[in-house]
Amino acid sequence: MATRLRKLLYMENTNSNPVKDYLHLHSLVFNKPHLCTPEYAETVLAVVGEKFGVDQSAYQIHSKEKRGSEGLSAGPTKVIPILGSLTHRGSSMDALSGISSYHSLQDAINSALDDDSVKNILLDIDSPGGTVAGAFDFADFIAESKAVKPIYAIARDQMSSAAYLIGSAATKVYATQTSQVGSIGVVAMHLDKSEKDKKEGVKPTFIHAGAYKVAGNPHEKLEGDALDYLKGSVEESYDMFVSAVARNRGLNEQDVRDTEARVYKGSKAKEIGLVDEITTFEALIQELASGRVSYKETPKGITMDKEKIEDSEVEVSAEIQKLKATNEQLTKALIDNGFVISAEGVEKKGEPEFIEYGGEQINKSEIPSVILEALEAKDKELEVAALEKADMALTKRAEETLPHFAVDAAKGLLLALSKSDNQEELESALKAADTALSDKMEELGKSDVDGSFASANDKLEHMVKAHMDENSLTKKDYAKAYAAVAKTSEGKSLIAQVYKGD
Repeated sequence: MATRLRKLLYMENTNSNPVKDYLHLHSLVFNKPHLCTPEYAETVLAVVGEKFGVDQSAYQIHSKEKRGSEGLSAGPTKVIPILGSLTHRGSSMDALSGISSYHSLQDAINSALDDDSVKNILLDIDSPGGTVAGAFDFADFIAESKAVKPIYAIARDQMSSAAYLIGSAATKVYATQTSQVGSIGVVAMHLDKSEKDKKEGVKPTFIHAGAYKVAGNPHEKLEGDALDYLKGSVEESYDMFVSAVARNRGLNEQDVRDTEARVYKGSKAKEIGLVDEITTFEALIQELASGRVSYKETPKGITMDKEKIEDSEVEVSAEIQKLKATNEQLTKALIDNGFVISAEGVEKKGEPEFIEYGGEQINKSEIPSVILEALEAKDKELEVAALEKADMALTKRAEETLPHFAVDAAKGLLLALSKSDNQEELESALKAADTALSDKMEELGKSDVDGSFASANDKLEHMVKAHMDENSLTKKDYAKAYAAVAKTSEGKSLIAQVYKGD
């Protein structure tokens, strides 16, 4: 593949602008996430590094020529090879350069789906992965298309990163015993030419708008916000990769993360659920031709024979009977404990309500509605009469205890007093205030009314509230505060002004 990449670079730069082509190549390789193995990333640097001033001696080529099935049709099965590096959009140079594009692969699958002679599609995969762009859309396309015709995937040598993302979406995934499967991770490369620029006396200046417009350019060290920006892009692609594999293979996302982008040989890949079966390409072709492969997917690559399915059905039936018995016991227990079960749900029966009549407590539900309404109306009349009687008693007590206070004010003070912990002490203080009020009213005389009743009352209330605030008193201590204010000369004067006309 390295030889093909060099040929591609040579042909692309014939009769073209090398600088422009290199810039385009730079944008494809650096500062963006790739779903590929680290070895493949190193191979890319070894091949194209010289174009960007990279010391190629530090990198090795980890690839070899790929030989595929070249669109083989085997009976009812259409074989579609997925070889080499994967990219979003391809060109006529794909085969020469060892590149498979998602776009051309999707065209090949669509063609097989439209061909009535094709019953199965087999993706013959030998790839280290490729670009993020287009990979997830292509995997989704496979997941949707397998509902039309079964699409199988086999790892022949390598099914890593983007290649595994694609394979995981198939109806079933196979691998040869020496295949390398996995590498569920994301990598991005950055080329730092800042030290080289410094030695050559070159200092590029970027004039740009937008803080991240030139983030990751090769003439500056990758650090700070620019580094976090690239890391964020890698993490986002990784989250998508993990989620897609977990969904396609019926695995737990954390289990997928725990692979930490490892590459597994065939049997180990099957053990952890990345593939369903270990086989050879030839054996799989024969199996597909015979129609012995089930189209039904099973989670985590587990296949079930007829005997196991029958055993499972017996176990499920027994479990259903057990659940029915438990449900009947639960239903009986709920009804016995006063619950009502309906289509809307389970509700607790309301507690019975009683009404007194003729000295007895009678359940309201046992009384005809007309009679119940009459009894309840009677209860309300009695309640109103009782309240009126209590109010008359309170009014009489207010007039006797605090004769010089306004009646409503005296009633309010006595009610507040009844809730106090030191009722006797406060009542004595209020009586003293009433006496002082009487004396003050005699001093002022009724002719001294100056029309300031409202303002005097407001001032009196203000003094009471201020006393409560200063002494951290609550509303239930209102009578106590009022009595304290009434003892002051100003309080006595205000009380006299408020009540001397009553």
